[in-house]
Amino acid sequence: ITERVLTEGATVIAILFVALAFLTLGFVAVWAFEVRKNPDTPDPGAPNAERVAVGFFANFFDALGIGSFATSTTYFRLRKLVRDELIPGTLNVGHCLPTITQAFIGITLIEVDPLTLVLMIATAVAGAWAGAGVVSRLPRRAIQIGMGLALVIAAGFMLAKLTGVMPSNGVGTAMTKTSAGFTS
Repeated sequence: ITERVLTEGATVIAILFVALAFLTLGFVAVWAFEVRKNPDTPDPGAPNAERVAVGFFANFFDALGIGSFATSTTYFRLRKLVRDELIPGTLNVGHCLPTITQAFIGITLIEVDPLTLVLMIATAVAGAWAGAGVVSRLPRRAIQIGMGLALVIAAGFMLAKLTGVMPSNGVGTAMTKTSAGFTS
């Protein structure tokens, strides 16, 4: 690896850190503004021992690759803490700061090609942005069906990986051409 490539990669990572810091500040500012603007919200989401515990365990499992949304959704449904139509937004807002923390830690500790990292972040942001716009306008039943299907599909991928039906040959850190012409 040349010194130029290392320097360019470090620059991309530094830019990502700065952008993530500004986005975090913006998120916190908008969240605080909305809480003050809507003090009559039935449940503004103030932390309590139960919510902190759910968040801790869900995000701990997320760091292990299990996912925080499935864990939280299950708990929300069992305890009837959040109405079904509010679960997608609650997950996005509630897991935002822990996910940002995971991003700072992960980008620092895990070696990933900068281009791959930027592309992964861009697609995640685009998907979240587009998805939130669609889901926020759906009726409750459609959200329930969509969440159920998503969980079944996720379980199918996990089962396929565990049974060897879907290949899993390690961890990739960069986009590369394969013999079939696809990238991985």
